[in-house]
Amino acid sequence: MRFFYAPSVQLPVHSLEEAEAKHLARVLRAKVGERVLITDGRGGCHEGEIALLDKRHCNISIVQSAQ
Repeated sequence: MRFFYAPSVQLPVHSLEEAEAKHLARVLRAKVGERVLITDGRGGCHEGEIALLDKRHCNISIVQSAQ
């Protein structure tokens, strides 16, 4: 599972910044439906599923959160 850092996670759908979306799509070759973890750096961890992914945009549907 891939990890990402976001200081402010948006619920229920989090959008990655353009550079991170590009990295996820082109370098890591992730696909819609894959699971990722997002941490906020303060102990919060959010598991999500990639709902939309192209070379500039990525929306992740948060399915579970833990503090």
